[in-house]
Amino acid sequence: MDRSTYDRQRDRLRQELALLEMQEHGAKLAGLDVEGLLEFALLVLRDASRLWSEAGVEQRQKTQCVFFPEGLAFDGE
Repeated sequence: MDRSTYDRQRDRLRQELALLEMQEHGAKLAGLDVEGLLEFALLVLRDASRLWSEAGVEQRQKTQCVFFPEGLAFDGE
């Protein structure tokens, strides 16, 4: 097999592999229960204060990072 045939075949196989990987990723996403995730997110957002008051220190830190990923600023007042 000459170099140009090899390169064409390699490129075709790489494209096919990339397409199959994208299809696999799409199939995994389709398997997620998006409606269930949205319902859970709404539940958390609607009752965030209760979630905070019932959480321990570690859970509060994680919750704070979710709601305020860039942190909170306090000017002292």
